[in-house]
Amino acid sequence: MMTACDSVDDLTQRHPEWAPWLAVVGLAVEEMENAAWDRMRLLPSPARDRTLPLLSRAVLEVDPGEVRRLLRGLDSRAREQGSDGAASIDGLLAGAFDPLPLLEAALNRDRARLEQFAGPVADADALAALLSLGVKPLFHACRRRCGDEVAASSLRGYCPICAGWPAFAEVRGVERTRHLRCGDCGHGWAAIALKCPFCGTDDHDMLESLVSDERNSIASIDVCNRCRGYVKVFTTLRGASPAQVLVRALATSELDIAALHMGYRGPPCDSPSLELEVAAIASRRTAPA
Repeated sequence: MMTACDSVDDLTQRHPEWAPWLAVVGLAVEEMENAAWDRMRLLPSPARDRTLPLLSRAVLEVDPGEVRRLLRGLDSRAREQGSDGAASIDGLLAGAFDPLPLLEAALNRDRARLEQFAGPVADADALAALLSLGVKPLFHACRRRCGDEVAASSLRGYCPICAGWPAFAEVRGVERTRHLRCGDCGHGWAAIALKCPFCGTDDHDMLESLVSDERNSIASIDVCNRCRGYVKVFTTLRGASPAQVLVRALATSELDIAALHMGYRGPPCDSPSLELEVAAIASRRTAPA
């Protein structure tokens, strides 16, 4: 029977063969709750279409020094674990490099731009993997800053804060309310059960639930035969904490493998482009006495 896995230490004990990568994941999880990221400034776009995620066309002002510290820390942890890919991008993070263009490309999930940064000397896949972890602490800080400003439910499948796709769905409590959980910022929002979060179809003939043969299993996979997308579904009394979302998603990777083996994929389409702008935070000057 599948049991909850709520920390990187739990996951490392369950999968010791993953220890090198989980050491890097663990640092990212620690940074998700680092109060240093709460000092950033988030300036939502006054012209934002209210149907789009809250971060759409926003300006995020951050401390470049903190971003450099985060990216170098993740890179150093990866190199300590013997990652050849991390070694190949070490030169990009050396010296007084400007981390904000890299951060902006990663927050906007702009793979083409990240490949341009990597160029011929760095491993683009390693850079994308590092930055996919590096942006999560900032997305989590954005959720803490403005999570109460978005609707508790959404008719769309992507996150109403950061446009991330759900890492999984939770069916909670005796009421069996359904909530999607964002894999990037940890946000949760109520959703309709019999509706594909990717293509939006509610045609019951196109939707299936794949259930394990294991007795009393708390997990299943909802699949869409229209777009071939899938979402893992967990039955739980209480939802995971935001920091636990990434860990629980990784802990149930066997469900992803099963879905992929059957020809499903998730997500099968792109979420809306955030067009988020990143800038250096203006220094705060105290007024003269």
